Amino acid sequence: MVHAAMSNFYEDEEIPLLLVRRAKRGPEDAHLERDKVTRAQDRETTWTQDSYAMRDRMRPFTAGGIMGFLAGASGLGVVHAMVPALVLREVAKAAQTWGVTTSIGLAVAYVTVGSCGALLGACFAAVTRYLRRFVPLLLWALVFFVSVAMLVLSLVRTYAHGAGASLAPSILTAAAAYAIIVSFELPLRMRSRSEWEPEVS
Repeated sequence: MVHAAMSNFYEDEEIPLLLVRRAKRGPEDAHLERDKVTRAQDRETTWTQDSYAMRDRMRPFTAGGIMGFLAGASGLGVVHAMVPALVLREVAKAAQTWGVTTSIGLAVAYVTVGSCGALLGACFAAVTRYLRRFVPLLLWALVFFVSVAMLVLSLVRTYAHGAGASLAPSILTAAAAYAIIVSFELPLRMRSRSEWEPEVS
């Protein structure tokens, strides 16, 4: 009888279930969520840029200056090899003006062009410091420096009545050589992955 009474009680009793619905997000919530994501991305970007600087063995300006000096001197060497008579004639004129021998004048010319190349290479490395892939950097350097050389040659031919036409092949080749050599500032300043990655025990 007790069992029957208990059964009737549970059958007649209704237990309401609370249906909990998730509140819909309004525009303000979505805006706050986007702000959180943006701040996280900014922190990640800042950390990545700082970590790049920590991984490098030297600053981009320094590495670009070193390779720029070598690239500038090499560029003059290319012009000297392709049109030696013209280069020696101009160097001899300058050496005679300054009262030094042609050999000293040629050495001064290489140092001067190398110094200009160092300044240009340092600026190029500083501008492209976050481009950390060698092939894209090389392609960008080739396009940029060869384009600048073509622009200078076109201006010289326009305003100097065709002067410099004989130098065009050597100048363009020198610009390409400069771009190739100065691009090696990236492997010069970057440490290898094994140098900065922690050892996994």
